[in-house]
Amino acid sequence: VQEHHQEAQQRTQVHQARVLQRYQSQNYQPHRYQIDDPVLLRHPAPLAFEHKWYGPFRVHAMFPNNTYHL
Repeated sequence: VQEHHQEAQQRTQVHQARVLQRYQSQNYQPHRYQIDDPVLLRHPAPLAFEHKWYGPFRVHAMFPNNTYHL
Protein backbone atom coordinates (compact mmCIF):
# COMPACT_ATOMS: atom_id res chain seq x y z
CA VAL A 1 0.00 0.00 0.00
CA GLN A 2 2.83 2.36 0.86
CA GLU A 3 4.48 1.70 -2.53
CA HIS A 4 1.29 2.62 -4.35
CA HIS A 5 1.02 5.77 -2.30
CA GLN A 6 4.59 6.79 -3.17
CA GLU A 7 4.04 6.04 -6.87
CA ALA A 8 0.89 8.15 -6.84
CA GLN A 9 2.77 11.01 -5.17
CA GLN A 10 5.53 10.83 -7.78
CA ARG A 11 3.03 10.84 -10.65
CA THR A 12 1.25 13.81 -9.07
CA GLN A 13 4.51 15.75 -8.73
CA VAL A 14 5.46 15.03 -12.35
CA HIS A 15 2.02 16.13 -13.54
CA GLN A 16 2.12 19.32 -11.46
CA ALA A 17 5.56 20.17 -12.85
CA ARG A 18 4.27 19.70 -16.42
CA VAL A 19 1.21 21.85 -15.77
CA LEU A 20 3.33 24.59 -14.21
CA GLN A 21 5.76 24.53 -17.13
CA ARG A 22 2.90 24.72 -19.64
CA TYR A 23 1.34 27.63 -17.74
CA GLN A 24 4.62 29.54 -17.57
CA SER A 25 5.38 28.99 -21.25
CA GLN A 26 2.16 30.59 -22.49
CA ASN A 27 3.90 33.99 -22.67
CA TYR A 28 1.26 35.56 -20.46
CA GLN A 29 1.52 39.34 -20.50
CA PRO A 30 -0.75 41.23 -18.13
CA HIS A 31 -2.48 44.40 -19.26
CA ARG A 32 -0.46 47.54 -18.74
CA TYR A 33 -2.57 50.59 -17.95
CA GLN A 34 -1.49 54.20 -17.70
CA ILE A 35 -2.79 56.88 -15.36
CA ASP A 36 -6.21 58.19 -16.52
CA ASP A 37 -6.93 55.09 -18.61
CA PRO A 38 -10.58 53.96 -18.32
CA VAL A 39 -11.01 50.40 -17.03
CA LEU A 40 -13.91 48.08 -16.26
CA LEU A 41 -14.08 45.79 -13.23
CA ARG A 42 -15.49 42.28 -13.40
CA HIS A 43 -18.33 41.61 -10.98
CA PRO A 44 -17.11 38.73 -8.76
CA ALA A 45 -20.42 36.82 -8.65
CA PRO A 46 -23.15 38.40 -10.76
CA LEU A 47 -26.69 37.17 -10.40
CA ALA A 48 -28.71 36.14 -13.42
CA PHE A 49 -29.70 39.61 -14.60
CA GLU A 50 -26.81 41.68 -13.25
CA HIS A 51 -24.06 43.10 -15.41
CA LYS A 52 -20.82 41.12 -15.48
CA TRP A 53 -18.76 44.30 -15.62
CA TYR A 54 -19.10 47.64 -13.88
CA GLY A 55 -17.39 50.96 -14.35
CA PRO A 56 -15.68 52.62 -16.16
CA PHE A 57 -13.19 53.76 -13.56
CA ARG A 58 -10.04 55.82 -14.10
CA VAL A 59 -6.58 54.67 -13.06
CA HIS A 60 -5.25 57.15 -10.46
CA ALA A 61 -2.00 55.46 -9.40
CA MET A 62 0.17 52.51 -10.40
CA PHE A 63 1.91 50.17 -7.93
CA PRO A 64 4.28 47.20 -8.25
CA ASN A 65 3.00 43.74 -9.21
CA ASN A 66 0.56 45.11 -11.78
CA THR A 67 -1.78 46.69 -9.21
CA TYR A 68 -3.63 49.96 -9.63
CA HIS A 69 -5.57 52.48 -7.57
CA LEU A 70 -8.84 53.40 -9.28
